[in-house]
Amino acid sequence: KTQLPQQKLQLQEACMRKEKSAAVLEHQLLEVEETVRQFRGAVGDQLGKMRVFLAALEGSLDREAERVRSEAGVALRRELGSLNSYLEQLRQMEKVLEEVADKPQTEFLMKYCLVTS
Repeated sequence: KTQLPQQKLQLQEACMRKEKSAAVLEHQLLEVEETVRQFRGAVGDQLGKMRVFLAALEGSLDREAERVRSEAGVALRRELGSLNSYLEQLRQMEKVLEEVADKPQTEFLMKYCLVTS
């Protein structure tokens, strides 16, 4: 019976140590949860900034692509117009040649062109 109070005291001390350890672990758990919450917030902020940047970049690239497409379209239409005009001139020249093919001067001109070239 004399050991009973001492054992009770040892049990109380062990219980207090375990309660203190549990409190430390609970505090550490709260710190970990807070750190994770802050990390998630920081990641969310950075991703938000990246989304804004990427949206701006996409808009800029879209505008540049549209500008290039427009300029290329203008240049190609201009070139097509020139080619069509040249083609029309060739057709007119062909008609003229057909009209003068039977004329005696044409034979002279063709021989002259061969000699001079």
